[in-house]
Amino acid sequence: MAYTTVTNIANKIGKTLTTAQTDYLNDVAIPAIERYIDQQTYTTFEKTTPTDTYVSGDGSSILVIPTMHNITAVSVFDEGDTETSVADYSKYPRGGADSYALRATNGKWNEGFENYKVTGVLGYTSVPDDIVMVATELAVDALGSNDSAYKSEKVGDWAVTYKDDTSALTDESRSVLASYKRLSRSV
Repeated sequence: MAYTTVTNIANKIGKTLTTAQTDYLNDVAIPAIERYIDQQTYTTFEKTTPTDTYVSGDGSSILVIPTMHNITAVSVFDEGDTETSVADYSKYPRGGADSYALRATNGKWNEGFENYKVTGVLGYTSVPDDIVMVATELAVDALGSNDSAYKSEKVGDWAVTYKDDTSALTDESRSVLASYKRLSRSV
């Protein structure tokens, strides 16, 4: 489940990619872009194998978890480190495949440091469209095909063209990454 594809990138720049460009994208750029996006958002959009994630309760009725789907179990540890299954919760958002939080249906989540174990699959059921857009934008920039990243200056007979690295991500893309950072929590 890649965050972007060579086809997306070719469509964005409006031309067919060479074999060398395709190999570079598949072997180097796309995996690096996926790691970068994961680091920036503190989550992964890639499906992982079922895993246990430990989260801290704060005495509220909401337990914020890393983005997960297919949650199979929730349990709590008491001060003696005894694990007890928790059954009275609902996933948030309701009806969504991907969950960001659990709501206690009969009370509150006990305060504590990593006192809840949530078992499920980290990541998203599919890569969100806006993350695909950001990954594609970064890949186009990695190919050097992002004309807006290049600036030219001319004074008399002297002229220079250079790449302005600050334009690698648009403000919209930065906003997209920031929104997922707020929704997700690091494991």
